[in-house]
Parts: sequence; structure tokens; C-alpha cells
Amino acid sequence: IATSTDSLKIVLPPAVANLSAREGIAGDKIILTGMNLRDVTNVQFGSTVVPFRMLSDTQLEATVPTLASSGALTVAVSSAGGNASASDQFFYYVAPSAIVVSPARQVPLQPITITGQNLYRITEVRVSGITVPVTSRVEGSQLLVSVPAAAVNGPVTVTNRAGTATSAPLVVIQKPVVTSILQRPAPANVLLYKVIFC
Repeated sequence: IATSTDSLKIVLPPAVANLSAREGIAGDKIILTGMNLRDVTNVQFGSTVVPFRMLSDTQLEATVPTLASSGALTVAVSSAGGNASASDQFFYYVAPSAIVVSPARQVPLQPITITGQNLYRITEVRVSGITVPVTSRVEGSQLLVSVPAAAVNGPVTVTNRAGTATSAPLVVIQKPVVTSILQRPAPANVLLYKVIFC
């Protein structure tokens, strides 16, 4: 009987059961849970190889990469034992951009439509600095909000975790207000008034 001086290591195929989050932005840390992960040498989000660290044989921590555009990605791992992918895709999103408000002139308490790119997972909308609720949305491309009663001329900002986009100034049309009535001298028995609006 002869015995080798080296030992043989059997590497089992990896498996990814779930992700700690199914969506995120660049720099997020995502935990991959599965089996036989100790020998993983490569983790990918879509086609992009990402940095990761081993937590245990059943868990890896991977860093979400910086990508050019929003979209659903497959998260995959590989080792000498084989390749495996998470059954759930990971949704990656970037900051909103190219914001346009319609109409560009509106009265308070009336709706405006915000269109743009990457309007995903919007957490805040401000009209002239005032936070307003989103009344309806087409995820990724459109938001509907109302102009607040106290709004004045100013930009509309849209924010998600990745960043903020700002529109051109919205013109808020105010109702006319009579501030004073000035009596002007006139011939007897004739009264002339000048009404000032602002």
C-alpha cells in the first residue's frame, strides 16, 4: 500500500438559496446564503465581478458594483466545484435624472406630472422646497404630485437612495390679491380709485 503525502480536497458544488436584499445601489453590502460557499472564488452581479468576503460555509458578503444603468441582475457564484445562481434577481438602480415637469406653469393644489429617467424607489419629492406625497406613479419613468398651497416659483427635486435630480423652475401661478385702494383727487362729486394687485 502506498499513501500520497498530499491530501485530496473534495470541493462540492455551491448553491445560493437567497439574498439578504433583492434591490440596492452601488456600495451596498449583500449577504448571500446557501451551501458549500467556503471555496467560492468568484461572485458576479450580472456580468460584473464584485469584491466579496467569506463569512462561513453558508454565507458570503458581496459589495454591489457601480453600474451604468438600472436593471435586474442575476447574482452568481463559482468555485472549483461548479457554478450557482440565486433564484431571485437583484434589482440595481441609479440616481434619477433628466427631470421634466408638466405643465411648467401651474396653480397651487393642482397636479403636475414629473417624467425622467431612473425614477425608481423614489423616497422624496419636493416642490419649491416643500415635501409632497406621490399620488400615483409609473415606476421608473413618471410621478404625479400636487403643487402645495404654499408653493412659490422654484425647482422640483426627486430623490432616491442613489441621489437627487432637479428640474427647471416650476412657475407657480398665484391668485391676484388686492393689497390697497388709493383714492385720487377728482372734481367734486366724482370719486376715482386706483386698485393695486399683486
